[in-house]
Amino acid sequence: MVDGEVILKWQWNGPPVDKAPINFYDADIIHDTKGVHMNKGDLIEALKRKNGFTREKAERVIDLFFREMTNALANGDRVEIRGFGSIFVKQYGSYKGRNPKTGESVTVKSKRLPFFRCGKELKERVDNVSN
Repeated sequence: MVDGEVILKWQWNGPPVDKAPINFYDADIIHDTKGVHMNKGDLIEALKRKNGFTREKAERVIDLFFREMTNALANGDRVEIRGFGSIFVKQYGSYKGRNPKTGESVTVKSKRLPFFRCGKELKERVDNVSN
C-alpha cells in the first residue's frame, strides 16, 4: 500500500475467461435483478454469468472485494473506483443534542462514518437513464 492506496490482488487459476474488462453498466446485469434493487446475491450471479466462474468462486471474489474495502475504510483509507465513485471516512466531533422524547440535553459522542462521493461517469449514466 502506498499513500493510502488500496490494491486488491487476486489470481484466477481456472480456465481462460473473456479478456474483455467487466462492464458493470451492461444492461443485462442491471436489468436482470429480481426487482427494483440489486443485492449481493445479484452481484454474485452477474459475476458468475459474465465470467464463467462457479458460484463459489464468484462469491469468494465478491466477499474479498467487500472485505478489503471494509478493512481499508476501518483503517481510515480512501477507496476509489474510477468511474463509480469514492468512499472515505469522515470524522464527526461530539456535540450537544436533545433527547426527542424528554427534551433532556445529551452529549452525542464523536464518531467516524463512511461517506460516498459519486463519480462523474456514474452521475452521467444515472442522469441519462432517468431522463
